Amino acid sequence: MYSGQQCLTDLYLVGKTRSLGIVPSTLLVNSNVVKAGCLMRNYKSISWGVDQLFFIDLACHGDMVAIDDGLIFYDMTNHPCITADGSFSHIDQETVDLKRLTWSLLEDKGELPDPETVVRALRVARLRGRIGRQPLGATIRDAIQILRPSVLMALNKIIRARARAPGAI
Repeated sequence: MYSGQQCLTDLYLVGKTRSLGIVPSTLLVNSNVVKAGCLMRNYKSISWGVDQLFFIDLACHGDMVAIDDGLIFYDMTNHPCITADGSFSHIDQETVDLKRLTWSLLEDKGELPDPETVVRALRVARLRGRIGRQPLGATIRDAIQILRPSVLMALNKIIRARARAPGAI
């Protein structure tokens, strides 16, 4: 069981919730949460990240249970995907919007990196999949993000936080 704040922090850092498969679209949702008004909604310019937005809203409605076991299996190959159709600049802007929203909902920001730093780190992490699929200038811009002291410090903080809390998200 994870508190809503634990889920928000983990979602913000793109952590264990991603590996558990509860972000963003393989969820079982208690109908009481939906009856309480937690529905898919619009936020800023977000079109491909609505499932992540829904997960953020769910985390604001209470605790979550993660089952680290496959309950359903389906073939996701060769299906249309809105993120594949979007431009990387649009995807990056939506990521910034989602990170800023999540940041605003975190009660204890502690030593968490700011949203822009998280997005810069994500650009580095996503670089391999973008090489040859985005302009060379954008690839170089993304690659040099790793040299930014704020990105290196953010990475160090994330590693230290995970080392202090083994098993926690």
